[in-house]
Amino acid sequence: MDIKNTDVLEKLLFPTTNLIAKNSYSRDCPEISDEEWIKLGILRVLSNETSGRGFLEDLFFGKKAHVSTGHFFEMLKSNRRYKFTKELNEMLVKDDVALAECNDPLDGICKELDGFDIYSGDGHHHKAPVHEDKIDSTAYSTQHFYALNMRTQMVSHIDNAEYGDTRKKEHDMRMLKRQTIDSLRQGAPKGRKVLLVWDKAGIDYLQWYCWKMSGGIYFLSVEKDNSTAKVLKNIAFDKSDERNKGIMSNEMVDPSKAEALRRITYQCPETGKIFVFLTNLPHSIPPGVIAYLYKCRWNLEKIYNTFKHKFFENRAWAKSPTAKSIQANFICLTYNLSIILSRKAETESKAGDVQLNKQHYERKQKRIDDLVKKAKKNNRSVSSLLLRVTALTELPKKFYRWLRRNVVHETSWTEAFAALCLSYAEK
Repeated sequence: MDIKNTDVLEKLLFPTTNLIAKNSYSRDCPEISDEEWIKLGILRVLSNETSGRGFLEDLFFGKKAHVSTGHFFEMLKSNRRYKFTKELNEMLVKDDVALAECNDPLDGICKELDGFDIYSGDGHHHKAPVHEDKIDSTAYSTQHFYALNMRTQMVSHIDNAEYGDTRKKEHDMRMLKRQTIDSLRQGAPKGRKVLLVWDKAGIDYLQWYCWKMSGGIYFLSVEKDNSTAKVLKNIAFDKSDERNKGIMSNEMVDPSKAEALRRITYQCPETGKIFVFLTNLPHSIPPGVIAYLYKCRWNLEKIYNTFKHKFFENRAWAKSPTAKSIQANFICLTYNLSIILSRKAETESKAGDVQLNKQHYERKQKRIDDLVKKAKKNNRSVSSLLLRVTALTELPKKFYRWLRRNVVHETSWTEAFAALCLSYAEK
């Protein structure tokens, strides 16, 4: 197979160039090399075609490659290809060169968090593949679990949900308990602490206590409505600290059958809604920082929006668990590479007359100004952390339309980049 490369595609895939050779699952394959396999998967995610057959026909008619339908779906069953793809993304999200353009959005908010890797996690569904095996005459959706590195904004696939007997979906905690400590730590080095920010489906107090003691894994979640945790004591916090604006209480509570936890009650300055968080983070971390970390968890939902509405990855590619895992890792790989490319393009644009994503920063500042006005009108306090203008997590559709077109039409990077700057310059 010979995928005709484009300069834009080369630019997109450049961060993987040295990683492919270092991948422990890399093998020589005369028919379709690992490098070509990665290109094929990236193009599949970026394709407008929703079916695998349609995608392969587009490659053939466009004289980009000739891959038979049977061969493509056989490769999706390959355990070696799956391990190779997963490890490549795991290498990418930790590669210093690839992350050179990344600015940590949590940098400077709390020095006590400097020793933590911080991830948000949640489940996400794709529609069942066309030939999915049915349970009780129903083809159930494919459920995946992902983790977002909240410092780098890179995303990884944790696992597929397991189905069996009468279980049509897997509970978050059941999936988490199947993972190894190293997997939950996302490969963090020894001595480094890890914080997992999960929704209320991820609450099992005793299990989190065990993970903290055995693996240095902390958690942050919201309290369930039926919680019976009893207040042990109030924890004093610095009310003059601008980060703590909106905090109503900071308590130690007894959840039963586990260690005492911190419970933070917070009021949203915009809506007035009350949020209650539970965590086993130490007292040294201000309650306002904890509330802000949970707010940042929403970025993972934005990424799921990209998967669904910008990559059009709404349906599983094939029915085997291996194929589903390969698809999930290719989606992550494509998203991460596109974020890296966007940041490089934004840096490059600063040398010219047009700054990419300038309108994003202007809109973000306007939303902050509106928030402050609304909060003031309702006599509510605004945490200083909510006044931070952070970089894009969800790239605009315009960028993906540009990327999709230029990886297909063999446009040079110089020409494509000029067109991108021109499109962002237009009001």
